[in-house]
Amino acid sequence: MTTKHEGLYSISKVAKTCSISRSTIMRLEDRGLIKPAQIKEGGSRYYDGFNISKILRIKEFQEMGFTLGEIDHYYDTNGDLLMMIKRIEDEISDKELFLSNLALKIKAKKIDIKVGYTREVHCVTSRIKKDQDHQIAMEELFFDCVKKGYKLAMQPLFVIDDQKNNELIVCVALENATDQTITIKKNKAIFCIWDDMENEKETLAIVDRYIEDNGYEKIDDPRIILRFKDDDLVIRSVVIPIKE
Repeated sequence: MTTKHEGLYSISKVAKTCSISRSTIMRLEDRGLIKPAQIKEGGSRYYDGFNISKILRIKEFQEMGFTLGEIDHYYDTNGDLLMMIKRIEDEISDKELFLSNLALKIKAKKIDIKVGYTREVHCVTSRIKKDQDHQIAMEELFFDCVKKGYKLAMQPLFVIDDQKNNELIVCVALENATDQTITIKKNKAIFCIWDDMENEKETLAIVDRYIEDNGYEKIDDPRIILRFKDDDLVIRSVVIPIKE
């Protein structure tokens, strides 16, 4: 049944989904880092998918060692990445993919290609035809996972291009495996990150040329990773598993 709170989640549901406490959510709200989508009479708070995405990004910053004060500064300055990138480069050498996401905001409209390794990922999935709207399918699966109280991974949304069956596999990554998840093993892969939603085909063609020019061999279907809108950019990346 549709209600006026469709697509909105209580503070308890958001806390469980993001693996944080209710008091932490209130502390982020007090600092102005998040804002409820709706507050009912009596003070009950409801949050939307953008709030959840931002909380996961804040957790990601905190796991990289940034303080709430530094995170405040990042959002207050609309993304002062020079300080953030310097801290990561000085202290955490194995976070190159995270650096690439940040660097896109400085190198607007350019792409970044690296070779690295994917993590093992546990995903809830849904198959759709390529002529269907994968954004809608992804939002529906995402909201379903939140409603069920699943704990989301840091970068939860991606699509696998199943070229053999001419389908898309919509995926929401979770922190832990459940009886509803499939597991995608760790692989060596090409990572390409870009910020232009309109040029996916052109970007994939550039990645294909990079793979051919460097003598790599694909071993699996590519994954397109999507983020919620982050400030003024929508960050996307493609991951193409390759042979060792």
